[in-house]
Amino acid sequence: MKKLFISLCMLLTVCGCASKQEVNNIYTENIIIDNIAFISDTHLQLNVQDDGISYINTLNADILQCALYEINDSDTDLLVLCGDNTNSGKAEQHEKLIEMLNNLDKEVLIVPGNHDLGSSGYSSFPEIYKDYGYGKSYSRDADSLSYSVIYKNLMMLILDTNNYDDKWETGIPVFSSSTLKWIESQLKYSKENDMAVIVAGHYPILTRQTEEFTQQKTILDLFDKYDVRLYVAGHLHYHAVNKAGSLTELVVEQTTSYPVSYEMLEINEDIMNVDICKLISEEFDGMDVAVCANLPYYITSPVIMHFLESGAPVKSLTVMVQKEAAERLCAEPGTRQSGAISVAVRYYGDAKTLFSVSRGSFIPAPNVDSAVIRIDVNKKYSLEPEDEKFFFSVVKSAFSQRRKTLANSLSSMLSFTKQDIYAALAETGFSENTRVEQLDMESLMNFSLNLKKYIH
Repeated sequence: MKKLFISLCMLLTVCGCASKQEVNNIYTENIIIDNIAFISDTHLQLNVQDDGISYINTLNADILQCALYEINDSDTDLLVLCGDNTNSGKAEQHEKLIEMLNNLDKEVLIVPGNHDLGSSGYSSFPEIYKDYGYGKSYSRDADSLSYSVIYKNLMMLILDTNNYDDKWETGIPVFSSSTLKWIESQLKYSKENDMAVIVAGHYPILTRQTEEFTQQKTILDLFDKYDVRLYVAGHLHYHAVNKAGSLTELVVEQTTSYPVSYEMLEINEDIMNVDICKLISEEFDGMDVAVCANLPYYITSPVIMHFLESGAPVKSLTVMVQKEAAERLCAEPGTRQSGAISVAVRYYGDAKTLFSVSRGSFIPAPNVDSAVIRIDVNKKYSLEPEDEKFFFSVVKSAFSQRRKTLANSLSSMLSFTKQDIYAALAETGFSENTRVEQLDMESLMNFSLNLKKYIH
């Protein structure tokens, strides 16, 4: 058995309105998914004469059963079958597979593959597998067998990557415009509700043999727009991992061929909920700790501040972020480029840009350039806890209305009189018309301490 462990920062997302969709209000939100097993292309057949395809192991039913036993005895929370689960879609093959799945005490989701629809057909598939995805779906696409399932910490988006001709025979994947709208609606919903999302389908998007997946750019653009990090597929009968930008594609090897294999995915905890001090104490006690990460752009500041505010013994943070964010993070307080995050970072350490990364360095190219920065944690500045809390409230309020003078912004947001603010500014050596961007780090701290004396 091969295992692939992939770390996910569980703050991604997606969904919204679009094409007509069937919505089921019975979610499985009480289930947390920490470990997922993926198997694929089992091509279940009942005997050697069943279909007579040479690449099918005649013992594949026994091999599949052994794999399912092992998965059932593991810490797996969810099993995903990535398509071509039966050899020709005959009713007896589906019945045998369901009999095997009924013996599991795991969540199971089924992905439709081209072989699965050969005999039973398109319309009966959701009913056949109502207990293994379709019956617990949050939403189903009206134009395909695609569906989504929502768990407490995760959305699983299952794509029907089959293309149906007039005879309902499957071919190279082609998504209808309606299905593309439905996919975006699911991704939008996930993002708006702070859910991580994993997408699974049968056909790979990045890894190809001879078929041409003409909608590759369309799908990749959608995944990039909603920050989809992982797509899992099968079909090729061999194991592969490919990347395009922030997307990783995992191709699951045929489970019932030699060597017998399946993939295991471990979902890490949301970094924003992790006790950093406890983690370092348990895993890196006595070591010099440096953090290195490629941060999703929309959580750059929260993640950095989570580490800095934790008080954990971290020597440095080296992260790749959006270029504009890098400029703010590394800006010197007292300059026009500075912001509240610039002051916060400077309070805990020294930040500098190491190098830029152009958008052309990624495939597909995002709409922004990036930069790698390093924050050396040293906390050169130190305030008493109450003074520190007040200092950051002043900084946040002042920068939220940075075009206003400090007297105008702080009098409206922190309920100080303008006379009190004028007095604090004078004590710090500044005029009544001073704006926050005119104060360097030491001046900001002194002004905050002077202003705190006027709390009534």
